[in-house]
Amino acid sequence: MGYIDTKGNIVIPFGYTTVHEFSNGVILMGKDKKYGLINKQGEIIVPLTSSNFSLNTNNDKRKYRINDTYYDHYGREIESDKD
Repeated sequence: MGYIDTKGNIVIPFGYTTVHEFSNGVILMGKDKKYGLINKQGEIIVPLTSSNFSLNTNNDKRKYRINDTYYDHYGREIESDKD
């Protein structure tokens, strides 16, 4: 799976196995059981290195947890469980 824009241009190359919906220009995607965040320009915000993730939605705002780090609905790091 991947994404194309309204003009038919490939924005995010095909080949991902897990794809969630965009939220504020950010999408959670996975490949080979590794997950990360990508923006609508196809830029990797959080590298696809995590073997686990969670996704919470509250009032149309998402909170992503990838490994021990939390990201807001724009893909910005907001907290970490790391010591």
